[in-house]
Amino acid sequence: AGSVTVNVILPTVDATSSMLNICSGASTQLDANSSLQASPPAACGASTVACNPNNTIASEIQVGSGAVLSQTGNPGIGYLGASNFDGAVRSQFLLRATDLIAAGLTAGKFNTMQFDIASNDAGTKTFNDFEVTFMCTNQTQVSSGNYEPMSGGVTVYTSKPTTIGSGWYTIFFDQGYNWDGTTNIMINMCWRSAQSATIRTRHYNTSYPGTKTDGTNTASNGGVWQYCADESDPFTTNYNSLPNFKFGMCIPRPGTLTYTWSPTTGLDNPNIHNPLATPTTT
Repeated sequence: AGSVTVNVILPTVDATSSMLNICSGASTQLDANSSLQASPPAACGASTVACNPNNTIASEIQVGSGAVLSQTGNPGIGYLGASNFDGAVRSQFLLRATDLIAAGLTAGKFNTMQFDIASNDAGTKTFNDFEVTFMCTNQTQVSSGNYEPMSGGVTVYTSKPTTIGSGWYTIFFDQGYNWDGTTNIMINMCWRSAQSATIRTRHYNTSYPGTKTDGTNTASNGGVWQYCADESDPFTTNYNSLPNFKFGMCIPRPGTLTYTWSPTTGLDNPNIHNPLATPTTT
């Protein structure tokens, strides 16, 4: 029989003072801190804070519910491979903040990403050097020509062999990514494979060029693929479409805490998190 380890994270509450020492009649600012209250990320970037069930909610939200199937004759909008294609593919996806918000996303930390795999004639397929990078951007669509520079991005899923089947496939991030809730997001995905297979993903149409992709044959590149390191590729193709996504996030719990300080003597307001204290004795 196996065993299960359950770690209980208890909430914490503490109070701090703006002054270490104080004389009678002087005032100091008190501040109550609680692990029950979390603030949404103020900026995009790598997250260094683990999700805390005391102050965040695990959320999984789908963006896109299209039934259009990806092409099968070239890397095109197959995203994850196409018929008789055994080289390497790089894709970039531009998701507008307005669409993310409309789908129900709010500022928080991305932890997972899912693709909607309609079919996989190989049953399962292993992608070598599979890598995913997130980056907030002010761009409103992918541009033509070369790949968008990802120098300001964060690699959320580091390069590794990744085996994908069919149905909703989840990519568990190695590095969480904070989203500020207002900025567009560029997702960069690349992989290399020596296994030919037809994998069809479901996607939806967009009013703007949302996807940029291209592929190369590993044999013509000496078996070494540098797409994720080289932005230059004038032969990319843009599409007014995006794959259906599901994103796993942790977001701050809604609502505010109620504060009650005791004793109330010398406090200007005992029901706020940072009252001014003027003690008569020290």
